[in-house]
Amino acid sequence: RAATDGTSTVMMVRPRAWNMIEANVMVNGRRVSGALFDFGMFVFSSGRHLAELSRGPFLYLSKLESASEAALWDRIFTWTEEALDIPANTIKACVLIESLPAAFEMDEMLWELRNHSAGLNCGMWDYAASFITRMGHDRRKIFPDRNRYVSMDRHFMRSYRRKVIATCHRRGAPATGGMFAGVDDGSLTTHDKQLLVSACVSAKEGDALAGADGALVYDLSLVQPVQDAFAKHFAKGCPNQLSSYAARDADTVTAHDLLQIPTGTLA
Repeated sequence: RAATDGTSTVMMVRPRAWNMIEANVMVNGRRVSGALFDFGMFVFSSGRHLAELSRGPFLYLSKLESASEAALWDRIFTWTEEALDIPANTIKACVLIESLPAAFEMDEMLWELRNHSAGLNCGMWDYAASFITRMGHDRRKIFPDRNRYVSMDRHFMRSYRRKVIATCHRRGAPATGGMFAGVDDGSLTTHDKQLLVSACVSAKEGDALAGADGALVYDLSLVQPVQDAFAKHFAKGCPNQLSSYAARDADTVTAHDLLQIPTGTLA
């Protein structure tokens, strides 16, 4: 349960994707959706309490590929709020844009979740993997070595990030940069820790310069360095960049930009 003094960490639950099932629970002879099971357990046990504290319920939705899936989640949120006597539009969700289809429907997805939206988030590696899933059959679309030639500096990734940020800001929603996956597992030397922090700050400053309002990290020790990196680019007293980065880029990103395969050699 969340602390009543408002000092506890805000929890954002990530339900499983729509294609996953909960093998241990059946309803009317059928295994239930893993996404609905995760969401249901979370809001049933904690939803009203979090709402009373104005600390949720908050969710992080992954693997969505279309506006219709976002619309389904919105209907589920609305029904849940009524069923649990939670004030309307209290449930908020951030959607991870990590697939090629979602990149072409992100504006519609944001619109469908408009009453329950916590913005959109970039997911670099899953987004790149989506190209392989969707276009791997086409020899003209084969990716080079991803470890060497796929990064946020590549045109298709810069375009994707720019479109996420511009789409969110046009709607007045926050846009967050990608996850920094580096972790200090306790075995790093002091020098290696400094390199980890430096790499993280460098990557997240790139997101800040692009106009993002925040980012994700795995390692809690990186939270403060990332916050400091973003704060340097925010207007004084402003917690985001919605006002300084308008939606001017929303319509300048074309399908060609999003589909441009990076050049390089195979592994």
